[in-house]
Amino acid sequence: MIVFLLLGVVFGIFWSRPSNRAFVAESEMKINVGDAFYINRLLSSLNSYCLNEDFRSLSRTLDLPIDQAVKIGAVKSYFYIDDLNDGSPDRIDYTESLDADTSYTKMQDRLLLQVVTIDSSLISTIQDALIKHIENNEYIDNMNAIRMGQLEERILSFENEIFLLDSLRRLEYFKDNKSRIAFDGTLMLAEKDKRLYHGDILALEKEKETLEWIRDVKYKPVKMASDLSVVKVTNKPFSTIVKFSLIVFIIGLFATILFVNRKSIVNYLSR
Repeated sequence: MIVFLLLGVVFGIFWSRPSNRAFVAESEMKINVGDAFYINRLLSSLNSYCLNEDFRSLSRTLDLPIDQAVKIGAVKSYFYIDDLNDGSPDRIDYTESLDADTSYTKMQDRLLLQVVTIDSSLISTIQDALIKHIENNEYIDNMNAIRMGQLEERILSFENEIFLLDSLRRLEYFKDNKSRIAFDGTLMLAEKDKRLYHGDILALEKEKETLEWIRDVKYKPVKMASDLSVVKVTNKPFSTIVKFSLIVFIIGLFATILFVNRKSIVNYLSR
């Protein structure tokens, strides 16, 4: 039986060799333009190259050297599910079994990006290549240019409104008591009170600052919430050796029992 255990160890060591080991890295991708379905299709087309082992096309599409492209095992993306419809993700559709037409809400402003590679040192390089591929997509690039243009127009519009209100606030007739008239014995304001304009200006400035933040921070089509990080390693040496040792040991034990009792088994079957 020791022979079978040793044989299992040998198989385990062979199976867990570096070239047969895979690193699974994941992170959340924020989507600022387009939607999750479109980005998902872009990434799925890349994964089809991996499945078909068409590494030349993968290399050309991601602008990576062929010796790096061949080390990419998969490029996948999964939808976040918002069960409570509150704008926050509740789970991830890893099984890709939830239909968007049902009550499940697939979030459109983010995806879980997953990359599988046999070389963990390439993870950041692959991430950069994927982001660049998405940003260079003609549809995404055009949509983002339109979005940024609209942001600038809205910011300028708010600036003009703030300037006009501030100018009105400074006019002398807002301070002139003649702007007050008597009506049924009660003093009424003929024009809007100066303090109300102050509140309007603050509200407009707040909205303008929000748009400026979006312009300065979310100017790219997509952005990683954090860099891809390894969440799983397949074919780890220790676990793989233990697994193969047990499998080969059980097979060996069963084979030994059959061999020792071969005569009895033959006699039983020949009856």
